Amino acid sequence: MFNFIRTTIIGGIIFLIPIVIIVAILGKAFKIMLQITQPLSKMIPIEAVGGIAFVNILAVLAILVFSLIAGMIAKSKLGQIAFDAIDAKLLIFIPGYADIKSMTESALDEEQTDNPLKPILAKFDDQFQLAFEVERTGNGLVVVYLPGAPDPKSGSVVYLNENRVEPLDVNFKTISGSLNLLGKGSGSLISSKPA
Repeated sequence: MFNFIRTTIIGGIIFLIPIVIIVAILGKAFKIMLQITQPLSKMIPIEAVGGIAFVNILAVLAILVFSLIAGMIAKSKLGQIAFDAIDAKLLIFIPGYADIKSMTESALDEEQTDNPLKPILAKFDDQFQLAFEVERTGNGLVVVYLPGAPDPKSGSVVYLNENRVEPLDVNFKTISGSLNLLGKGSGSLISSKPA
């Protein structure tokens, strides 16, 4: 019983860390935008809209505009290089970042092709495993993440030849959901694949 409570608390803390970091970043961004938009709001003779202070509305709009500009920069070639470098560091230093990133991208666009974790069927000598393609090395090998069940965030990384990787026409959420249920429903994902 004690072991269950201990592991559940640790799992909860690991789950909350990225959420707390995101909330802290957004809170800090909101405070910065309040300082920037306060002088501007004094020039406009509106104090509140729908019971919300006009300066707060301006701060939220400013965050959205800066996010839009950052998104446009991130889509440029130079921005992509910078983003990849930052992204690699976040993967190392923030627990659960890769999982949250993949789930968020999958939720925003289930058909998104540049999702960092692409669902695949990893072929071994006498078995198959649901897995995720992380990247291709360029020398015929594929970096593959083998998720665990029932916790897909726990797993291992292997390197497979390209002919041992079979893409699956499903999204990240479908695979993760099946693994959370110890593989329930996964038969339909691989029923059309050759044995």
